[in-house]
Amino acid sequence: MVAQSILGNKFDGVLNTDGYAAYNGVNARERQSCLAHLIRKAEEIKKEILLQKPRFRDTESIHFCESIAKLLRKACEINRKKFREDIQPELTAAFEQRLYSLLETICMTALKDKNAEHFRNRLLNPQKEFHRLFTFLKYPNVEPTNNQAEQSIRNLVIFRKISFGTRSADGSRTHSVLPSLLLTARRQNQHPLQFLQTLFTAKSAIAQKALFNNST
Repeated sequence: MVAQSILGNKFDGVLNTDGYAAYNGVNARERQSCLAHLIRKAEEIKKEILLQKPRFRDTESIHFCESIAKLLRKACEINRKKFREDIQPELTAAFEQRLYSLLETICMTALKDKNAEHFRNRLLNPQKEFHRLFTFLKYPNVEPTNNQAEQSIRNLVIFRKISFGTRSADGSRTHSVLPSLLLTARRQNQHPLQFLQTLFTAKSAIAQKALFNNST
């Protein structure tokens, strides 16, 4: 498992991910689910219900999807206000309690639509989403979405779709390592050539310091 090989099976930090099950092997101290993915999931379920004939549409399920999307957007807005320091740190616990109270109210009633009901149970499940929704309120540098990570690999995904990947194991390894180094240089506001020169020519201690520089 790639995630576990990189982060280990006991990650002492906050892991911000979508719903990909492979991340469960990391066993992070705390998790933050990507709210953008969950908002899109609610919108997708609503669209699927609206494709049904009117007499088969469950209005409660539609209302549920709309309410969940609205709640999670509100949570993202709270994060933006927190980042702008419009919200005092001591108030974040009250916001977290309020958001969970609204979530439980929205998810109180079982739904007739199968997909909406599955999503409702997923949100309430302590082993899945429930305790991972509003972790960002506890930590100043944790975002409610993993958009930054997805934008970082966007060019690689486009490349893969255009080229259909590489033709050998060595090519795959090269294409995984070099873009990672280039992105690291960009995140650290360093010129890529100077960054690579340091890695390849400097002493090990200096190269490691450059590679693992805290760029947050």
